[in-house]
Amino acid sequence: MVHERARFIATLLALFAMWVANVAASHAGPAPDRPSRLAMVDFHLAAQPLGKALQAYGELTGMAVLVDGALLKGRRSAAVRGRFSAGDGLTRLLDGTGLGARYTGEQAFTLVPLTRAAQVPARPDKPFVAALQRAVIRRLCEYPELYPGTFRAALQLWFDRGGVLQRVSLLGPTGDKDVDEALPGALQGMQLGRAAPALPVTLLLARKESGKTIECEHSQGEAGG
Repeated sequence: MVHERARFIATLLALFAMWVANVAASHAGPAPDRPSRLAMVDFHLAAQPLGKALQAYGELTGMAVLVDGALLKGRRSAAVRGRFSAGDGLTRLLDGTGLGARYTGEQAFTLVPLTRAAQVPARPDKPFVAALQRAVIRRLCEYPELYPGTFRAALQLWFDRGGVLQRVSLLGPTGDKDVDEALPGALQGMQLGRAAPALPVTLLLARKESGKTIECEHSQGEAGG
């Protein structure tokens, strides 16, 4: 089913491999009834472990939090009390943590150290995104339980400069315990065959539409061109 596979790849290209340090919020207004960092919210959050604070923040604002749990260890949030925009409330919550928000859209964000958050974002490297797309699809096709398009996942990836995947963090459960356990190990060591960024990359894997099928092409190598 070449047509459906092409559609699936196009969807992945649009959704995944966003730089943690360079994806700016959309200039278009958010859809009605969708959470937005500009929405006004009444905050009553005490100072607490940062992980719990972010969970409470997400429940209160409807914003999606994509963050590596290791980054939160030992950090506490600031108290936030009063009526603020969702974005301003997050800034206040993170005060003193050494972390800053990088938005991946109007309804989602990840966290990075302030030294990285302060960097001027650069445009995504399209050849890198394409190489990552090909490598991930080929790697997942090697595992029946991880067949591309059968689950949705958000991950953070760290590459060495040569394009070898050194670390994988699952940013939230996929809803399938077997996938949660197998996915990081399956991608570990993946080679892109080209230079990779020093900063971590946020990867979003989309679930295929109901009734659609994706045909894997098994070939030697992981990423070319």
